[in-house]
Amino acid sequence: MSKSKNVKVAPVLALLVVLMVASACSDDQQTDGAAPAPDQDSASSISAPAARLAATTTPPATTTLPATTTTPATTTSSTTTTLALPPVPTAGQCIATAPTTMLVGQIVVATITQGGIVELTPEVVAGELGGIVLLGVADADVGEAIGPLYQAAIPPIVGVDEEGGVVQRLGSVLGRDPSARQHGDRGNLDTTFFTGAKRATGAANLGFNMVFAPVLDLGRSAGIRSRSYGDSPEVVSSFAMAYADGLIAGGVIPVAKHFPGHGSTGLDSHLRLPVTSPLDELRAADLIPFEVASDGLGAIMIGHLDVPGLTEGLPASLSAAAIDLLRDDLGFEGLVVSDDLSMGALQRWTVAEAAELALIAGEDLLIAGGLSESLGAVDGLISAVEEGRITRARLEDAALRVLAVKGVDPCGQWPV
Repeated sequence: MSKSKNVKVAPVLALLVVLMVASACSDDQQTDGAAPAPDQDSASSISAPAARLAATTTPPATTTLPATTTTPATTTSSTTTTLALPPVPTAGQCIATAPTTMLVGQIVVATITQGGIVELTPEVVAGELGGIVLLGVADADVGEAIGPLYQAAIPPIVGVDEEGGVVQRLGSVLGRDPSARQHGDRGNLDTTFFTGAKRATGAANLGFNMVFAPVLDLGRSAGIRSRSYGDSPEVVSSFAMAYADGLIAGGVIPVAKHFPGHGSTGLDSHLRLPVTSPLDELRAADLIPFEVASDGLGAIMIGHLDVPGLTEGLPASLSAAAIDLLRDDLGFEGLVVSDDLSMGALQRWTVAEAAELALIAGEDLLIAGGLSESLGAVDGLISAVEEGRITRARLEDAALRVLAVKGVDPCGQWPV
């Protein structure tokens, strides 16, 4: 910003000027000086990927300029004028001008196998979908398949489940990694960190920018088993965060999962809706790793879990009470991600219905099944906003968090 300047003519100098002018001629001559133009360097910014949402604004600035006046030679005067610059818009104000269709497109991603990426690419490039999550086993050509996705005006999310053990889509390309349980049993946090960093580097080189790991669930429950680092909150917290730190160091965004914890369930949520232990019991154990992650990570996935004393028969992924627990009790401010809304645990709802309920509940990024299901979810969400079932404010809040993770400033990079 320009600093305020006051220009004054010293009395002695003024008197000297009077004498010189009087002796030279009888007519006074004066020259007006041009005032310097004000500078403006304020800008809104949004945090980089994996960081928490932080829309930074700068209050209106003032610049004091010297006034351009004609001063009689026999007098001395000093006049200043204060020029108020227009306020810098916030990220929220900028995103408020975006069409609903564009905002909805940013918060929905589709699951796809490597062979189907080419079919889905036009929707991502056009902004109708916010990105992809890779399923199945990838081969050496996966990077070439991903490349065209980055033609999108807004960078896409390109995610993958890459936990090690039984869940690693890139094993045939990057080699096989140990399971989470093996890391916990071996007890070497440095090894876990470097495993995550190496994996993330390889994934990033292929075009992935988000990895759905680490698993924060306790124990060997159905659907988890060796995917958990251990049975105790302390072991799981330590090793999961070491792996997450490695992922960040390697250049990808980690998404911790599956809040509020699969540890005490007897069912696999890929097939049916599991029921966990009551909330009070979860607080004593299962929630502890998520509390640690809430203070250190930028994205957490919500599981399809019925929690007695919390969700009232709904899955946590569709429950506002579950999101409130994460945000208000655990203090999480980052991106809330749904588990795949096409899983068997949500068979009571269509994917479009589940997407609407998930957004209303407070989730930000929605994984909405394959191409046809995800596009159906997009259409349903647009209608829900237009018809008032979802508020525009809730949509904008979710989109802001997604854009923050993507590193996009809606005041500077939003396409018109």
